[in-house]
Amino acid sequence: MKCHICGRENDGKVSYCIYCGAPIKNYKRKKMAGIIAGISGLVILAIVVFSAFAIIDDSKGMRMDYSKDEKIVRYADINDIENPRIFMGDHILFSETGAVLEDFFEKNAYFDYNDNYDHTMAAVENDDKLYYVDGQLEPRPIGYDIYNFIMCKDGGYILCEGSRDGLFVYDVDNDSRIQIADSCYKCSISSNGKYVVFSDNYLEKQGTWIVSLDDSEKTKVSDKDLGPIYISRDGKRAFFEYYDDSLKLIFYYNDGKCECIGSADNIWEITVNDDCTDMFLAGGSGLYYYNSEMESLKKLLDDNARNYYLGKEIIGVTGSLSDINVCDAPTFRKCFITGNHSYYFEDENTRLLKLDGFVYKEPYKIDEDCGWLYEKNNGIFQAVRVTSEGTEYMDIPGVDFKVKSLTGDENCDTLWLVSSDNELYEYHDGKLNFISTAENGYYNLKYDKYEEKLFFLDDDCLCSVKKGEKQVVREYDGCKYGVVIKYIYDDFIAISDEKKRDVVRIFGNYVDVNE
Repeated sequence: MKCHICGRENDGKVSYCIYCGAPIKNYKRKKMAGIIAGISGLVILAIVVFSAFAIIDDSKGMRMDYSKDEKIVRYADINDIENPRIFMGDHILFSETGAVLEDFFEKNAYFDYNDNYDHTMAAVENDDKLYYVDGQLEPRPIGYDIYNFIMCKDGGYILCEGSRDGLFVYDVDNDSRIQIADSCYKCSISSNGKYVVFSDNYLEKQGTWIVSLDDSEKTKVSDKDLGPIYISRDGKRAFFEYYDDSLKLIFYYNDGKCECIGSADNIWEITVNDDCTDMFLAGGSGLYYYNSEMESLKKLLDDNARNYYLGKEIIGVTGSLSDINVCDAPTFRKCFITGNHSYYFEDENTRLLKLDGFVYKEPYKIDEDCGWLYEKNNGIFQAVRVTSEGTEYMDIPGVDFKVKSLTGDENCDTLWLVSSDNELYEYHDGKLNFISTAENGYYNLKYDKYEEKLFFLDDDCLCSVKKGEKQVVREYDGCKYGVVIKYIYDDFIAISDEKKRDVVRIFGNYVDVNE
């Protein structure tokens, strides 16, 4: 059976891809109740051997995991943070302040989670009830029997569709509802919460509409019941999907016109930018691209794309189970793409550059005129300048020693380098800052974007250093190798400790995720 993520064939009736760990299941959302073991199909396990940190690909995963409960083995100190971020694990809500909410979810209940770009607000489903939650971890009820919901990616509004109250927008600041329709076929909302696009179920109102929440103006997009993919912040552009038998047609609304821009079959995932000018479609039939300056979709690859590096985070529109994703990048031109191989994409008029070897979550950086990656060449890390014409290896500017280990922050604006003499440096704006020397070396460097810290192993201890600082802090003693880590925690630091527990650090809390 073919994996819908990596596109490789698996022998026999397997539940998970033997190559990438993705579930060999469809993504159809179901209401689940009963024993936890009965819903193990929602679990993704990514096993990384002989490593203290999980090194897991960036493809969209699931926020839900029902295999075993988390257990906090060491609580964080509570800090006063303005507008703190949040994260949901198996069944615990975590705040960037260090606070946790452990007893919120009902036993064996279905739950889901959908947050904004900044990860400071979320819509959280707890069985048949929907709540608004922010970093204060004080859930505010919104309603019952809401089966579709979207947290606006700028925050502040939640689009809700349910059997009781139809289609409405929940205004977080005013704790109020804005009614849109009695029911709908499919719907979406702009990141700023100002425009809702939906197709109506009622025959007398059949068609697809855009509604402005500022003045309630209603604009008809099409007589067809199109499936909204996403709509721009100004309400002027939107992508739609429409099925003609088994063929998926893609429609684009721009400047008051809605036209079919192409078709593709066997598509599993759609990624658009926030301004609705760019789109990737990926699946069994390959990878397709569209930009608003083009007349139609263009096929880039027969290979299925697993990940994109666009310089900004990609987030699921309806949550982490979503097959529609959005990124607040101005364009998808100039980006890295990984599938069975890795590629650099410059634009639709130039060839897709296949990179030598398989670049697996290497540090990437996007500049105005090129891309950069940092890769080992003859055992030593070098900077690689990438354009559609090819790659150019060079020493890292300003670094006059051999680099044996390297990692970076989200867009490699800051790098951390380990020399062959086991010296740790921070590298920023072409300047090197020495941090310290480790007799036994630094191992498994990984950056935590939430805490803005570099973590590494030194003498069986998890250590950290804050970005821009030099003080090394011993965080957790007794770290061992051979961690087994769940996919949902790939943004956090994972270790296996001396008690053979798989422990993840989430906002300073240490959580046993394999109890």
